[in-house]
Amino acid sequence: GVSNGWFDPAVAGVGTHTITYSFEDVNLCADFAEADITVEESIGINNLNSGIRCNVYPNPADNLLYVNISSVKERNLAVKVVNQLGSLVKEHSFTSEKHSIIEVDISDLNSGVYFITIQGENVNVKKKIVVK
Repeated sequence: GVSNGWFDPAVAGVGTHTITYSFEDVNLCADFAEADITVEESIGINNLNSGIRCNVYPNPADNLLYVNISSVKERNLAVKVVNQLGSLVKEHSFTSEKHSIIEVDISDLNSGVYFITIQGENVNVKKKIVVK
């Protein structure tokens, strides 16, 4: 699944894929770097949400991000932030009430696109966020 320099998990399919980046400078010095990317099967972003309503704001954000969660039937939830490579960069576990607002400090994250996931036993909601 690499096309025009972009990895597309839908094209690559489920499994582990080795991505190789080769480069050569103006002095003809060449090298390469490799990384393994694992694509996992997904049931979909909003298919398993157990009646949860979730709003993430502001988006884009630079210092603080707020996750507004309501109508939660579960009490124990986790908010996870992952980068585009799927690496976990932040995690916060909490006990929810019927309505909760979670503050997430993102001031130490580099600018770019991230994904925030709210997870519980029967909850899995994913939102795309942009860090300025």
